[in-house]
Amino acid sequence: GWMRILSTAFLEQFPRQVINLHPALLPDDGIGHIYTTQDGTQIPVFRGLHAVKQALDAGVKVTGSTVHYVTPEVDAGPVICREEVAIVPGDTEESLHERIKAVEHRLIVEA
Repeated sequence: GWMRILSTAFLEQFPRQVINLHPALLPDDGIGHIYTTQDGTQIPVFRGLHAVKQALDAGVKVTGSTVHYVTPEVDAGPVICREEVAIVPGDTEESLHERIKAVEHRLIVEA
């Protein structure tokens, strides 16, 4: 993916036009540190480059993908859409990321 942080000056030229696929569940408010899953479970918000590894290390049972508008604050822009992905026993960072990417391919079209 595109692993660059865009400058505020660049983003100001394209307000609400730049989107990001993030391999984790981000909150609607963009700033929270807790995400409530569909079943009501609260999990940490995993931002940044190693979100898949963070989810596995935290031992959560679900993660996912979020499409959001890019803002100067990393992984904090308004959410466009998201989908949960179960973490299954024996998952590795690679196997989980492959399932998340399959969801991302659908979500980017939806967004």
